Amino acid sequence: MLAFSLFKSESELLMAQDDGLKQAFEKYVEKIKKEEEAKKKQAEEKAKKQQEDEEKQEQPQETTEVTQKEPNPPKAQEKPKLTEEERLQALADSLAKLEEQKPVNLIDTLAFQRRIQNARQYKEYGTKDDDFWDRLRGISEKNAYKVQHERNPDIKIFGWHPYWMGTAYKSYNFSLLSHITYFSYELNPATGDYNTIHNWRTTSLVDSAKANGTKVLLSVTNFGSANNMRFLRNKAAQKKCIDNLKMLLAERDAHGVDIDFENVSAVNRNDFTNFLIDLSLSLRAQNPEYIISLCLPAIDFNKVYDITQLEEHIDIFVIMGYEFYGMNSEVAGPVSPVNSGSTWWPYNLTSSVSDYLASGVPATKLLMGLPYYGSEWQTEGLKIPSKVERFINYRMYRNIRDAFGVINCCQDEVSMSRFYAYRDSDNNYRQVWFEDERSLAQKYDWVLEQKIGGIGIWALGYDNGYDDLWKVMGAKFAPADTLAGLANKTVIGKRFQNLRITPSSFMRIIRNPQSFFKGKSRYAMTFLFTSVLGLHIGVLIFIRRYGCKMPPMSLVALRALAIFAAVAFIGLLLYYFEVATSREVIIGLVIFAIATILFLLLGKRFFQANDLP
Repeated sequence: MLAFSLFKSESELLMAQDDGLKQAFEKYVEKIKKEEEAKKKQAEEKAKKQQEDEEKQEQPQETTEVTQKEPNPPKAQEKPKLTEEERLQALADSLAKLEEQKPVNLIDTLAFQRRIQNARQYKEYGTKDDDFWDRLRGISEKNAYKVQHERNPDIKIFGWHPYWMGTAYKSYNFSLLSHITYFSYELNPATGDYNTIHNWRTTSLVDSAKANGTKVLLSVTNFGSANNMRFLRNKAAQKKCIDNLKMLLAERDAHGVDIDFENVSAVNRNDFTNFLIDLSLSLRAQNPEYIISLCLPAIDFNKVYDITQLEEHIDIFVIMGYEFYGMNSEVAGPVSPVNSGSTWWPYNLTSSVSDYLASGVPATKLLMGLPYYGSEWQTEGLKIPSKVERFINYRMYRNIRDAFGVINCCQDEVSMSRFYAYRDSDNNYRQVWFEDERSLAQKYDWVLEQKIGGIGIWALGYDNGYDDLWKVMGAKFAPADTLAGLANKTVIGKRFQNLRITPSSFMRIIRNPQSFFKGKSRYAMTFLFTSVLGLHIGVLIFIRRYGCKMPPMSLVALRALAIFAAVAFIGLLLYYFEVATSREVIIGLVIFAIATILFLLLGKRFFQANDLP
């Protein structure tokens, strides 16, 4: 994000060449040092001039009188020398002041301001439990997508669960998620301890994810070049942080950490690399299976990420592929553009992937993070692109759906992003740019074409109350032999794809029997299955033992009851695998029962003993 402070307008940024960017950043990195040297030189010159003036004034005049020797002029008072810690603190404070002075009409590529805004928005509430966030956000399990998928082992689906989304995880489809990270361990850069870990120690998210085979990570966050400098130059703080993470991961039997340090300065490149290597070696000394994930900015302008050194220590690299246009951009535009064409600035998801692959990130480890949110601006017009008059806010997908319903217009084909332009109640023009199931379907296809490791989602729960985004995720990333083509199937076709009796399904049930009843009343389903199956088996045993002694009509009735029990058992299976709803199962059984009774009544005379041969 600091990279953009070197450009006074977006047009200058678009015209900048690679060599110019490199030189600009080198100047930026050395800016503070030059300022300190200039101040020091100025002070030395001032002291020297003052001393020369005093010597001239004290030089004796030509006289026959004997002059007395004057005492030496007083020396300029020397400033006390700063300790290394004080010098670093002063340098970090200078960086912070420079950040505050940067222009406000720039594109926030690294999502720094968005994350900071979200984190600060609820600081006034302090650390609250999930129930508090549920009430504040209106979290529910309405329209939860519960279809069970078989994960594609070649694709990683990585999602962040921010603490402010409460128990939205109850509606997550964990069968689709390979990794989920709890957001977050908020780092105290001065000590390495946490300012808060929110509900990490108590949230049921961890248990729910592990029960479904989803890897659980703890996100560690530190924002701003000043905070990162304080931490990365303090080895004691780093050790404290690593020790804490060992303890917190062991407490919840979690699988690893996700490092989200945003806006690291180029001067801390080596410090950052050393910390990540130390973190990896230390955690894996405790558990060799621990996973280390690293968040990458969409564009590494500061050249902070030494991929050559980090590749063997990092398991997952997630590009934060959003905020190309946001709260500080001059025109309204796509938050997450795949391509730019001649309309948008030249950086996009395609260039991000190309740059990181070229830097040495293995394709299988590289994930593209995509947004479940959009941005809204007040603009000068409704055409694209339109200049921004003011930024309105960020909108979660659920908020966009609540406000506008299903938006059929419009699609920007170049960026593969959705937008909606309208006139508000005050006759102001507005534009909302966002992602929905259609644009995400295109982006998912693009990810598969790039042959990278998968996707990341910022943030899970932002679609709470709607199942569209889960459905398209399942359609695009589930194996071809289970749910391929879900988006193009009929409703009945979709349902029958849910009925998957595979060896892996049986193994999952054997390892975790409770998962068989996940999402439904465990006791009710157990009672129904055992009752219907017991009835069917009991009737068959009774017929086999006493059928030869029974009147024909009674024998036919018992056989009809056995058939009814078998049909009911099949109906329960269809309901469990969500091929049919409970209403459809009940209606089907009622129709079958009525047909059976009519058959027996109408055919009664044919079952009399004297009519039988």
